[in-house]
Amino acid sequence: MKPSITSAALLACCLLAPGVSLGQGGASSKADKLIADEHFSRGQELFAQGQYTRAAEEFERAYEIHPHQAVLANIAMCYDKAGKLAQAVVAYRRYLADPVDAGKNAKMQTRLLELEEMVGELDIECAAAGCRVVVDGVERGPAPVSVVVLPGSHPIEAYVGDEKIGVANGRVGRGEVARVEIGADGAEVSPAPAEPPTPEQPEQDDGISLGPGFWIASGITLAAGGATIAFGSLTVDAHDRYEAADRRDTEAKDEGERYRLLTNVMIGVTAAAAAAATAFAIYDVATGDEKDQVALTPGPGLGIGIAGEF
Repeated sequence: MKPSITSAALLACCLLAPGVSLGQGGASSKADKLIADEHFSRGQELFAQGQYTRAAEEFERAYEIHPHQAVLANIAMCYDKAGKLAQAVVAYRRYLADPVDAGKNAKMQTRLLELEEMVGELDIECAAAGCRVVVDGVERGPAPVSVVVLPGSHPIEAYVGDEKIGVANGRVGRGEVARVEIGADGAEVSPAPAEPPTPEQPEQDDGISLGPGFWIASGITLAAGGATIAFGSLTVDAHDRYEAADRRDTEAKDEGERYRLLTNVMIGVTAAAAAAATAFAIYDVATGDEKDQVALTPGPGLGIGIAGEF
């Protein structure tokens, strides 16, 4: 997905400034223009207060009374800020069909593409003449009609005049377009079942193949490390007894020296074994030899599973 562009940033670029007249639109009476200006100003006030849905409604009233293409950008960004993504997509599309500020088109188009990945679309057709379509309780116009909706299931009703002739269920996922066809008798037409695709065998991730040398060296590293800790503890214990006896306990002193020597030896063995394990791992990964090897594979959660052949 492309980097997100917030509707607030877009609004700062595109929202018409206070006091701008909507007189650039089509033919309207002077009184209509004044009323449209009032709704527009009220929309700006509501947006500044964070009441984005009400701001969009005021901008829509201004547009209905006196259409001005730039107001569609305001409507789109208000719905965007309000989280009403389906309405925002519709408004963005209407604005970009005939944009008035070429310098902002790329940002608006980028945001539209982002939102289109979050919503779905129902393409509804009806074989009955004069069929009107209602989706989620809102009339969407005569069929065929395309309706932007949030992902999920949506009840669809078909009317001819005031008579409901049929119902259907439109289900769509994120970024998808679903086709819904209603027959002349009002029944939903089910598409012919498609041939089930041959399932592809997923590639098995064998993980990182590591040979016995790595595992033996790793085992020695762990064992030597444990011995190092044990001898180190005995060294400390003997030293404490020697100090407690005011350094007169020669037996504790000698015992401490022996354990110190063994601790140092185990430290060397641990380091050597760890270096050998690292070398074996690098060799096994580089050669990719699969004979007599053990594999590290993803385990449950964040764990690592072990599998192999010997």
